[in-house]
Amino acid sequence: MTSLSPWEVQANGQAARSRTAKLERDLTEILSILRVSLQRPPLRWEDLSEEVSFDIPQPQKPGDPEKTIKPPYPPAPDPIKFVPELDSFDKLVRSRGDKKKAEAAARLETAEAAWREKCAEIDAAFDAAVAFRENRHQGEVNKYNKAVSEWEAARKEHFAKQNEQREKIEGTRSDYKAGKASAVENFFAGLLARSAYPEGVPKKNVMSFDGDSGVLVVDFELPAQSALPKIKEVQYIVSRDEFLEIPLSETWQRKTYDEALYQIALRTIHELYAADEGQVIKSVVFNGTVKQVDKATGGDTCDCVLSVQANREEFLQIHLNQVDPKACFQKLNGRAGANLYELTAIEPIATINKKRAGS
Repeated sequence: MTSLSPWEVQANGQAARSRTAKLERDLTEILSILRVSLQRPPLRWEDLSEEVSFDIPQPQKPGDPEKTIKPPYPPAPDPIKFVPELDSFDKLVRSRGDKKKAEAAARLETAEAAWREKCAEIDAAFDAAVAFRENRHQGEVNKYNKAVSEWEAARKEHFAKQNEQREKIEGTRSDYKAGKASAVENFFAGLLARSAYPEGVPKKNVMSFDGDSGVLVVDFELPAQSALPKIKEVQYIVSRDEFLEIPLSETWQRKTYDEALYQIALRTIHELYAADEGQVIKSVVFNGTVKQVDKATGGDTCDCVLSVQANREEFLQIHLNQVDPKACFQKLNGRAGANLYELTAIEPIATINKKRAGS
């Protein structure tokens, strides 16, 4: 018996269901390689542009400096409070009274001097506070002005690069319409590189185009058998507290692998023709290659396991959403071994022009 809490059992059960759901999505993706492509709009030249909006926010201008409030002065000394009190003797002896008056006047003068000093301190502190805030505000203004200059420079550079990219694409587009091989190859290589496939499909390709014949030869790297799903379902066994993986049958895996490769071949040809707005391609030769270990030498090899040529007029008459991929491939006189999963090397219908490819 498991010692897991009900919460842990529930969590593990949910984890198993989540893994199963992902496996089901992966299987659906593999089986829908061709159908998904037929539902998507074809790639256009505008799609090659990697334009992104300039999303750097403009610097915010600092507000006005905070107003500095000057503290009030303390009350000035009241002269009345410094008037000496003279008694009758002080009035009788004049020198005595004069002395008291002089002493009172000296105290008043001292108090007034201290008051003026305090007022001067308040003035100095106020002036220093005003200068500090003005300097700080000016620093913020200088920082803002610098940030604005950098922002404007970045914005200018961004749009300059965008314009340069557009001009480059338009230049390549003109060369493509003129049937220039390098432009044709670059465009369709970009097309295939952007085509969204399930995880595990390499999408690596090499191609060459012959402008005289209008034939585009594509060597496309196909997924290895290991890239396809092997597990059908994941179950959680509560009594043993373990996950049990239910494998797909070997027969199913082989059949699905074959079908996936046929679908990739047809899909690639479809995507090329769908995006060929200038109709410069007259015929496509698709060579599907698979990397594997040579059992005789133990070294890596990359063999062509299927090859098919499809002329434009013939291919565009096919209703791809209704065909059986293998039957359609055979109708186009494609070459492949009896069972693709055996990865039997075959002679391609046409080969890449090594001098032309990648030039």
